[in-house]
Amino acid sequence: MKSTLVLVRHSTAARFDLAGDRARQLTEEGKRQAGELGKLLAESLTESIEQVWVSDAVRAQQTAKELLKYLPHQQVFTDPTIYEYDVDNLREIVHNCDSSSLMIIGHEPTISSFGVSLLSEECQQREQFYGGIPTASALVMRSETSLAELSCASCDLLEFIHAKPL
Repeated sequence: MKSTLVLVRHSTAARFDLAGDRARQLTEEGKRQAGELGKLLAESLTESIEQVWVSDAVRAQQTAKELLKYLPHQQVFTDPTIYEYDVDNLREIVHNCDSSSLMIIGHEPTISSFGVSLLSEECQQREQFYGGIPTASALVMRSETSLAELSCASCDLLEFIHAKPL
């Protein structure tokens, strides 16, 4: 059973918030980028996303809100563990997913680290993601296995999408 995994880094956020890092909000440019990323993903993906998992950080929640206006999806879940720098938290979400398509909206360096670990060693672009991916970016990956069976180097990169700032 083929599966699709989309890993998204949140859009551009304010650099500082007195309430702490989790409370940082998207800038106006970040909101525009999130909407643009949603449009680009809608053009790229051939099926709707069955499950969307989002960090509880305000900037990730706002990215999801803007992005999902343009992208067909079925269920949205919030998981505070996505905020933490722990690839195993993302792996657990993926392995427990009973759908064939999944999107995770989170943070660096976890998004790119997890993505690189899943990409096939034959992927020509793999090395460019070692240093992270920019805000408002997505790794769109496909595997010949179910999400529950994903393992290291088991995915092909379909597309890297970035909503560039104006």
